Amino acid sequence: MLKQISKTDKALILLEFTKYLLMHSGAGELAKLKNILWQEEKESAKGHPITKQVNNEIIKEIITEKERGDGFFIKKREKDEIIFEKNLGQEFKTRSTIPKMRRPLVLRIPEPRLPPNLQYLKPTPHNVEIDLGKLNSLVQDPVVRRIECNGPGEYVVAMVPTPRYTNTILNKEEIEEIIKAFEKKSRIPAHEGIYNVVVGKLVFSAIISDVIGSKFSINKMAYGFG
Repeated sequence: MLKQISKTDKALILLEFTKYLLMHSGAGELAKLKNILWQEEKESAKGHPITKQVNNEIIKEIITEKERGDGFFIKKREKDEIIFEKNLGQEFKTRSTIPKMRRPLVLRIPEPRLPPNLQYLKPTPHNVEIDLGKLNSLVQDPVVRRIECNGPGEYVVAMVPTPRYTNTILNKEEIEEIIKAFEKKSRIPAHEGIYNVVVGKLVFSAIISDVIGSKFSINKMAYGFG
């Protein structure tokens, strides 16, 4: 792993860490973050960096996903008072060590941008054998166009073409083995932060982090596959 990480990668990892905390937090933590964002909007002093505003918008989107996915309904009253009403459906009554089957969210990993004079370059699909363990059946399935893993202990999502959960769950070691498999075949060293490589007909994109856990997506090239 490289010791130096770009500011962009650091910001992305911090946002992913915030998302992880929100997705695994309760109503109390969610209310605190909501109030912090409202206070910032009220004060709204001039000269705030654009990145801060963008980060706030992303965090708000994460909060919305959390509220919708976990059944929280928020009502705003005077003086910004917040009341959380928990949906007491059967899915919330049952507690288990199995990850929650929330609505699959599309994993967004920034793609590398080539200079304008090189944007015509496109990877060419070709046959390369690569062992991806539990994901081999999904890679070989022509119906599946994209595979996503949102981190250790999360259900793997398959795009067919809409996102659907599979019964496959990867742990930290299995995710690291998949990253190493692409690293070995592409001969491009993996590093902390955003990692993008192409192997055969597979486009591999990952956010590699020992802090929040690595996550990745695998896209099958739209032409010449299967």
